[in-house]
This record gives sequence, structure tokens and C-alpha cells, in this order.
Amino acid sequence: KKSLSKGAFSAMSGRFVRQSSYRHVFGTAAKPAGQFQDISPDITGIGPHIHCSDKYFATPLGGGGGPVLVHPLSVTGRLNRNPPRLAVHKGKVLCCDFNPFVGTLLATGSDDCYAKVTAFPAAGLKETISEATVVLEGHRKKVTELHFHPTANNVLGSAAADGTVKVWDIEAQAELFSYETTDAPFSFDWNSDGSLMAVTAKDGRANTLTIVDPRQAAAAQSVPQHEGTKQSSTRWIDNLGRLVTVGFSKNSVRQYWLWDPKNLAGGPVVKSDIDQSAGVLLLHYDPDNSILYMGGKGDGGVKYFEITDEGSFFLSEFRSNDSQKGIAFVPKKGLDTRKCEIARGLRLMRNKVVPVSFCVPRKSDQFQDDLFPDTYAGVSTQTCAAWAAGGNAAPTKMSLNPKDRGDEVAAVEFVAKKSPAQLQKELDEALARIKVLEAENAKLKA
Repeated sequence: KKSLSKGAFSAMSGRFVRQSSYRHVFGTAAKPAGQFQDISPDITGIGPHIHCSDKYFATPLGGGGGPVLVHPLSVTGRLNRNPPRLAVHKGKVLCCDFNPFVGTLLATGSDDCYAKVTAFPAAGLKETISEATVVLEGHRKKVTELHFHPTANNVLGSAAADGTVKVWDIEAQAELFSYETTDAPFSFDWNSDGSLMAVTAKDGRANTLTIVDPRQAAAAQSVPQHEGTKQSSTRWIDNLGRLVTVGFSKNSVRQYWLWDPKNLAGGPVVKSDIDQSAGVLLLHYDPDNSILYMGGKGDGGVKYFEITDEGSFFLSEFRSNDSQKGIAFVPKKGLDTRKCEIARGLRLMRNKVVPVSFCVPRKSDQFQDDLFPDTYAGVSTQTCAAWAAGGNAAPTKMSLNPKDRGDEVAAVEFVAKKSPAQLQKELDEALARIKVLEAENAKLKA
């Protein structure tokens, strides 16, 4: 848990400067050779339009069949103008998420009302994949957000414009739980052990923040939040016992509020205005360093804040002349610790993806353990059945020290069970075949 005592300030040149390891964090955009160019993203929907794992990034493309580009982070430069893709939907893809335990599984949600999960080769796509591995049917309107469970294997959460947040067992291709919001949900986020969800949603002309255990939806807590009617988002700040929401005031001022999840009714513990801009803010929180990154759609930069027990403190801002359409951050185990890279954002632009590295200047080339504590390992700690029955398990962590890293685990193979629809289809085909055989047998006896 990162915290600063109330006396954690030092006098410099007659001024009081708050002590922090991150006061000098700076962002640097990759040069053209390190960018991903010649991409034609589709930016329909309310999400960030780009998602990444420690090895790949995915972004929806324009065109029929809901095409999605899945590309290795290690291969930069100009991309094939007609690359192989995932094309498993009939409508536009609005959201994606990589499975944290099986790196070659991508969940996609579409305006065709389906959520699907598709396996792709570990070496990357060599040809277009047009059939999903898992089909999740149950939403009545477009699927707008997806998040895999952080500790339980084969558990996926989805939010849709039908006013529901559902939880699925992707192996069984079956719905586990469903929670109804007052109106279309804007965003949701699992806490670190997946025992709770935070959900932001519309409620008439207002916005609400809800904390819910989807296994016990009747015990949900809801409170009003930002007064503006535009989209709001939320992320857990588990290591400090907080939640953050971003949204708009009645006068369209962008804001962030910090909440105590154990006392939502008491209102936000911190309210802060950011600026006046129309772009919806996209959030990323790093629990290892307690840094909150905010990049707005249409903005030319990324602001970042340090969150402590005392509140929130603006650190700096990466600025660019080009506006972004979306942004996603690479998981910690995909970063270059030798350069003291504590974060890397992928800015989705009009026709390219630009990586931005956030680094802490250090003279030594030795591993900096104060910057890189043990981090989320991406290893499941419980089964879907155990979680669904009420179990909770803390996430597994790993060292980022190159001397101690052990994240090269054996590949996990995912095999989906047949869905009820598939079993029914096979039964119908078998019964039809039996009728044909019976008819042929009757002719032979005649």
C-alpha cells in the first residue's frame, strides 16, 4: 500500500515540495519506426477502441463482419493494408478484452448483441478467422464493454445497452449471473480479487455509481454521481481502499471524484475539476505505483496523478499536437524495466497507433525495486465454479526483476464445451438422420 505521512514534505529553495518517486515521470512518444502505421480503425461506440495484452493489441476495423485487427506489439512499422483479422460478428465490434490467463483468447462485443471469444495462433494471425470459439447469447441490445475476471478462470463480464451487466462461464458458453441497471451502463470494473464490480450507468438525466457482487445482486449499493449527462467511467483503487469516477458537471467541466467503497452514501471523499472539454475521459490505474492516467477522446495528451492516503496530486501531462481516438495501457509484465518504464500507453490515432513510454529518470541501470514491486502475474487462482459458489482468491503476483522473472509458463489450452444451442442442433440433425434411416428401412422391408 502506497502512502505518504502528513509530514512527507521537504523544503527546497524556500518552497515545500512533496516527496515522491514519481514527481519527474515523463512521457515520450515512439518515433515513426516504433509506431504501428497504416491502420484504419473503426471508432464507433463509447469504449477506448483499442485494447492490449503484454504481447498484442487489438482494435476494430471498418468493414463488414465486424473485423478486428490483432497485432503483435513486437512488430512495428507499416502494416499490411489488408491484414488478416478476426471477423466473427455480423455487426460492428464495439469492445474487446484479452484473456489474462490465456493470451491467445480475445473477447469481442458487437452491436449484433453477441459477445464472442475467439482463439488465435500464438505466432499471430496468418489468415482471417471467421468462426468464434465461444458464442455468448443473451443480451438484447449492443454489447458495449467486456472485462475478464482477474482471478477466476473462464469468467467474463459484459455490459450492454439493454441495461444489464452479465457474467458468463465461457467454457460452458452459459450465463452465470445478470444484474439490471437503471438504464444503459456506461462502464464497469472488477476489483482486484473479482469479488465486486463497480458500475456507472444512466438514471434518467443523472448518473449512478453502483457497487455489486453479481453473485448477490440484491445487496447492491447505488448512489448518484457526476451531475452531467455525458458518459462517466470508474476504476478501482483497491490498494488504497478507494474508487475513482470521471464524468462531467452540469456545465460540462470534466471532473474526477474519489470514493470510499465502504461508505458510498457519505459521498465522494475528493472532488476535483480537471478542465472544460467535450472529450470523454478514459482511465487507467496502476496499483503498483498508485498513478492514475487520464486520456480524453479528442485530447492531444495524457494527464497523470499520484493517489495517496492524503488525496490526489497532479504529476504532469504528456502533450502532443495530434488528437487521440482512444488509448490502452500495456500490462506491467510487458514493460522495459531496464529503462525504468513504469507505464506504456498505446494512443489510437486516425491512421496509426503511437506507443508512449512513461519513465522515471534514474542514473543507475540496476533494477529499481522501489519502482517495480511485485505485480499482477496473470495466473488464475480459482476455478469458475469456485468463484460462482462464493469463493474469493487474491491475485497471484510476480517479480519484474529480470533475474527472478518466472512468467514464461506453459501454454494453457482452452477448449470450450458445446453450448446448449450446439447440442440442440446436433440432436435435431441426429433425429432427422434417424427419420431418413427409418424411411429407408421401411422401403427395404416393403
